[in-house]
Amino acid sequence: MIADLIFLANLLTAWAARAIASEFIKIRIKSEMDDTTKGNKLAFCIAGLLNQPNTAFRHIVIPGYDKVYVSFSQFGWNPRWMGWALEKLKKDDDIMLGISIGAQAAWNAGASRTILINPCSTPKILQKRYYWLTKILSPLAWILSYALGWISFIPFIPAQDGRYSIALLVDQLFWMSHGRCLENLHTRAGIIISDKDEFLENKNIIKYYAEKAPHASIVSIDTMHARIGDPKDAPKYQAAINYFLKNQE
Repeated sequence: MIADLIFLANLLTAWAARAIASEFIKIRIKSEMDDTTKGNKLAFCIAGLLNQPNTAFRHIVIPGYDKVYVSFSQFGWNPRWMGWALEKLKKDDDIMLGISIGAQAAWNAGASRTILINPCSTPKILQKRYYWLTKILSPLAWILSYALGWISFIPFIPAQDGRYSIALLVDQLFWMSHGRCLENLHTRAGIIISDKDEFLENKNIIKYYAEKAPHASIVSIDTMHARIGDPKDAPKYQAAINYFLKNQE
């Protein structure tokens, strides 16, 4: 009986924390906007799996725009909520940039101009082994995260620029395995794919966005997956971003 009550309490804690976190997404982004911008056009930068945008975009310059870093929360992650929050904050001439799993949030924001970098927008885009791996592990990890309750929010998973929680990782795996982009046929989309991508199937990316954004421009660069934060590969991403900005005027 006691064990059942503890398990139920953990489930409620996990659910409540995610719900509360979703309400603070907009507040956090607005705070970042106030701290880093001066009324200029904005480029909202959303990173990928277990990576914060200040590290991922540190070598990238968005000409004519102030960068706004859209940070992740240790209390979970939902690209729909983040996209809706960004949609309310953006102006018509702002742009969205999203890396890997972060591309879902960038796309769902409904901006008139969007740049997706190695977008992991739907499980159909994953290579077969990662498709099945996420399908199998995602529900198991999701149950474990909720069962752990508040413990799942403690950041202890080491990554490139800090430590992250089980809740964040599990939510991102869930959306990697079950996510999809909302309809947004009006955006001027630029999509960057990598010749040596070890996680995504480029042909599936091209096919997927041929339906979602028929007028999208796609550029392939000679890198592995989402190496935009690497100073050696960042110039290749920079060149592709500059190309999109120039040709989407």
